[in-house]
Amino acid sequence: MKRNLLSLFSLLIMTLLWVGCDNKKTYSEMLDDENRAIHNFLKDKKISYELPENNVFTDSTVYYLLAKGVYMRVIHQETEVMAKSGAYVYVRYKRTNLLTNTTVDMNWNDPLTYLYFVYKKPSLMGMGEGIELPLEYVGKGSEVVLIVPSKVGGSTDAASVIPVLYRMKYTQIENPQD
Repeated sequence: MKRNLLSLFSLLIMTLLWVGCDNKKTYSEMLDDENRAIHNFLKDKKISYELPENNVFTDSTVYYLLAKGVYMRVIHQETEVMAKSGAYVYVRYKRTNLLTNTTVDMNWNDPLTYLYFVYKKPSLMGMGEGIELPLEYVGKGSEVVLIVPSKVGGSTDAASVIPVLYRMKYTQIENPQD
C-alpha cells in the first residue's frame, strides 16, 4: 500500500515538474510580443489616427491607423483605377517579420514574377485581409508601407502571432466586367 502511494505521489510530482517546465509562450505572451514589436517600430514615427480629408495623402512620412490595427504609410498614391470586389490585384512586395527583423524580397525586383490576390475574396496567396485595406484609398500604381498585425495577416502569421511590415506596390488591377 505504501509502495503504491509513494509511486502515485512520485508520478504526480514528475507530472507537475514536466508541466511546470514548459518553455512555450502562451497566446497572451505572443500577443504582448507582437504589440511590443509594432510599438517599437512606430515609436519614432509620425502617426495619425484620422485619415486626410478626401483621402489625399500628401505627407509620405505619416503612418495612418486603418481598421483592424493596420497602419499604412502612402509613399505614392494613384486613384485613377480603383479596385472593385472580385478584382485581380497584382502586387510586388517585400515582407519583414517585425519580431525578427527578417526581410524577404518576394518579387520586388523581379518583373517576371506575378503575384496577385482577388480583392475582397478569399485568397490562395494567403497574405490575409490586411493587405487589402489600402485599396479603399489607393489604386493601381500606388505604393504603400503597411504594418499588418497577425489577426489580419496570412494564416501562417496568424497561427504564429507574427506582425509583418510590407512594402507593397499595387502594380495592376483587373476589375470584373460590370
